[in-house]
Amino acid sequence: MGRPPKLTQHQRAEAARRRDKGEETLAEIGRSYNVSPQTIGRLLP
Repeated sequence: MGRPPKLTQHQRAEAARRRDKGEETLAEIGRSYNVSPQTIGRLLP
């Protein structure tokens, strides 16, 4: 039940890895997945 996730498990892992590298902003990563920067920031490591 509830709302389906916006990102697949693979996308979540990829986005978290890109975020942790620090070469891109949260906004840039979010735009590539069509989600908000806050969504990327909330991803667990």
